[in-house]
Parts: sequence; C-alpha cells; structure tokens
Amino acid sequence: MMKLRILFFIFLVSFFIFYLVGLNRAEKLIPSGDEPHYLIITKSIAEDGDFDLKNNYTQNQFNEFGHATIDYHLSPNLKDQNKFYSVHNIGLPILLVPGYILGGIKGAIVCINIIAALSALLIFIIAYEITKNKISATIIWLVSFIIPISLYSAAIFTEMPLFLLSLLLIYILLQYSKQPKRYLILLFSIICALLLWLHVKYAVTAFVFLISMIVLFKNYRLKNILILLIFPLLSYVLLILLFGRWYGLYSLTAQYPLGLFTSTDTISPISIFKGIFGILIDKAFGVLVFAPVYIFSFSGLYFLFKDNKKIAIGSIIVFLVTIFSFGMNIKYLGWCPVGRFAIPILSILTLWLIYSYKYLKSIYLKIIYYVLLLYSITLSIILIKNYDLSYSVGFENKMFTSSNILKYYNKLYPVLIGKIETYEFPAIGTNGLIKLFFWILLIIVFSYIIIKNSNRK
Repeated sequence: MMKLRILFFIFLVSFFIFYLVGLNRAEKLIPSGDEPHYLIITKSIAEDGDFDLKNNYTQNQFNEFGHATIDYHLSPNLKDQNKFYSVHNIGLPILLVPGYILGGIKGAIVCINIIAALSALLIFIIAYEITKNKISATIIWLVSFIIPISLYSAAIFTEMPLFLLSLLLIYILLQYSKQPKRYLILLFSIICALLLWLHVKYAVTAFVFLISMIVLFKNYRLKNILILLIFPLLSYVLLILLFGRWYGLYSLTAQYPLGLFTSTDTISPISIFKGIFGILIDKAFGVLVFAPVYIFSFSGLYFLFKDNKKIAIGSIIVFLVTIFSFGMNIKYLGWCPVGRFAIPILSILTLWLIYSYKYLKSIYLKIIYYVLLLYSITLSIILIKNYDLSYSVGFENKMFTSSNILKYYNKLYPVLIGKIETYEFPAIGTNGLIKLFFWILLIIVFSYIIIKNSNRK
C-alpha cells in the first residue's frame, strides 16, 4: 500500500504544475470557444440559483469574461421562449461553482487544475498497482504533463472531468478483477451516471464502460446487473425529464437542432475514416503526433491480454467504440486546444502504456521511451508558452511560426504525412493511403519488436 504522504506529494506537485499552466493561460487568452458559455451557466447557478440564462445574456454579463459581444449558445428547441436554456449540459458548470464563487474565472480554472491533478495522481496509483515499482510509476506519471492533458489542465471544457472519471472506472475495473465486491459495482455505476451530465456524447463512453464491467462478471446474477445499471438509468431518466421540461423533447439530445447531436450530411465512410485515424495522427489534433510516447501503448495491449484477458477485452471494446463514435463527429471539434478528441481514448492508451513500460527489458527500448517522453514534454512546454496559438482552428497558419523547434517540426511532418488541412487526415488518394499504411506498419513493427524483446530470457 502506497504511503499517503507520497500520494499527497504527487498530488501537490501535479497541482502546482497545472496551476502554473493556468496562470500562463489566463495571461495570454480570455475564455473562448465554449468556455464563456460554461462560465455563464456557472455564474447563473452561483449568483441567481437557476439555469435560466436570459438575464445573463441580455445584461451582457459575458463582458466579465472579456467579450464585448458573443453568440448565444441557446437551444433552438426551447419550450418556453421566455426562458434561455443553454445547449450545453450542466455537469461541468456545477463542478466549477465552488471555485467561481471564491475566485471568479481564476477560481473556475483552479477547479480544472484540481481535477487534472487528481487525474495525474490516479495515473501514478494505477501505474504503481500494475508495476509494483515506485520509480516506474513516477516515470509513467510524467505523461500527465504532455499533450493533450497539459493543455486541458487549465481549459474550461468537459474533457478533463471525463479523463478523471474514465481513469476512476479503469481503477475500479482493476480492483474488481482482484476482489469482485459489490460496492465496487455500485461505485462504477455512480461514476458512469455522472458522465451523462457532462455531455451527451459521453453516454457512449458510459455505455462501453458498463459493458467492460459486465465482461468481468463471474456470474450474471440479476442483483449485480441491477446494481450496475441503476444509477445510469436513474441519471438518464432525470436528464430526459429535465430536458423535456426545458426543451419539450424527452431525449438526451433534446437541446440540439431537430433533437440530433450530429448532422447526418457531414457523416460518410470517408469522413469516419479520416476522423478515426485523425484522432491518432492528424497534424492538428493527433495524439501520436503531439505525444509520440503513446506509440508504446499498442504493445501494452498484448501484455494486458496475457495478465488479464477480461480487462483486455473490455479495454478493446471501450477503445474501438469510442474512437469510432468520436471519429465520426470529428468535424465538430470546434474552437479548442489541439488534441481534444484524443482524450476520450486517452485513459485506455494510458493503461496500455503502463503495461508496455512494465515489460520493457531492453535498455535501447527504454532509451527510445525516454527520448519520446522528453520530446512529448518539450513540445507540451512550447505549446503552453504559446497557449494562445495552440488552438486547432487556424492551427497550421499560426502555430508553427512561433518557435524554431516547431518550424523544424513543420518541415519534418509533411515528409511522413503531407500537408493536412485543419481536421483533415489524410487526403484520400494513393499518396494519403501510402502514408497511412506507413504509420500502421510503424505501429505494428514497433509493437512486435517490444513484444519479441520481452519474451527473451
């Protein structure tokens, strides 16, 4: 059992780093994208005690967040036109209320800093549970400070709470596989239920994690199934009743046009193809581009499968369904820091990464790991220093003119992938497919080398 003072120290160091990120961000960038709208909801809850935003918008209270004018993010399906209800879910604003009451925008950012620090602590705990080695756990903990987590550790988006809750679900799965206690099923159920309040798209995340828990069941007693499903179902019922009152539609997507979260005319086999692989290797938001150390993750799935087949199967289900569902909506990335759509799969990639590192035997492979980790951290620091330019919209036109290392990176990257418009990977055609197959081959060969090396005595 890890000593509490060590865990507290890890949390404090993590929080201090993320707090510095927040201070840097506050100096260079006003809340933008969806952020001012989440803050308006938070302000309404904190000061008015309601979710009706009419007075907040009409009285231009968004001026406090640095905006002279702003688009109203209201649902087009309002049941009562005298009431202004946001298109955004209320889970994140509720989390921000304590910080906002104490310190306004900076206080709200501190709330995100705390959530990020708890996520970093949980990565350390999970890594120690798996490796049984403090040094290994500490080295793995450093991935908490690379993209996309480093950028979202001070951004008022739902992704950071999603990451924390996903890590908690993984931790509970690991504990349940050792000791199948019913209270763990109950905790799992509560956390899955909370995901629904953050964003409608996280209903998919909750669903696949519930399946991953069912995979672990040694027997399918009705009582266990009921305990697992009771809170997500209760959450679902409460949300659709609330949305029915606000929007006149009894649906999780009631706040969106026509009651649909996505527009079907933007979805096609090609757009899904681009989105799925774009999450991994797109120039504007690919996780392997900004955090190449995660290339080690794919070999980790093999080691996880050897250690715990059921958790491995569950993790595959979560990964595949999540990357497909988020990949098909990649056009909805919006105004946000790079790497946003990688966060829903990041908890799984981190789990696999831990298993990969646990079985690294070759000093040469470890050196490659450390080099890629150092590169990932360096790139993260550069983007944090240029936080105002790290947003995905206009990313290619602005970001890579800001430092020498990124100018070099911008020249190197097209050799592997080619010029990519924002949100687009790859250009469908012979050239784009060749480069895609290059990346797939690279991942397969690299994973094979790691696995083969681990089997040597």
